[in-house]
Amino acid sequence: VGQQLRENVSPSTQRWPSRVYISRDDADERRVVNETQVVRLLEDYGFSRVILSNLSLAEQIVLFYQADVVIGPHGAGLLNAVYSEDVQVIEIFGDYRNACYYTMSGL
Repeated sequence: VGQQLRENVSPSTQRWPSRVYISRDDADERRVVNETQVVRLLEDYGFSRVILSNLSLAEQIVLFYQADVVIGPHGAGLLNAVYSEDVQVIEIFGDYRNACYYTMSGL
């Protein structure tokens, strides 16, 4: 499915970072309380902060296709990993734990 969607997206000349932190700063739930500190630390390792709601679907597809590593809090945004051929996903959990995306990643 991810490959079919990638094939229907116009080739992008935009280069996205290969290390991405998915922010839920615009979400009502499951926000990272100390996100400022997390982002500052991740930037030291070459990560860039991205808010997916600011991107079109086509941009999200290309972002995940180009990414090598994606870190983010549990949420639907991490499902975009389906557009990747080979990405490492690190999912941040708080008090709420649900392995649904882990399960889907094996499909």
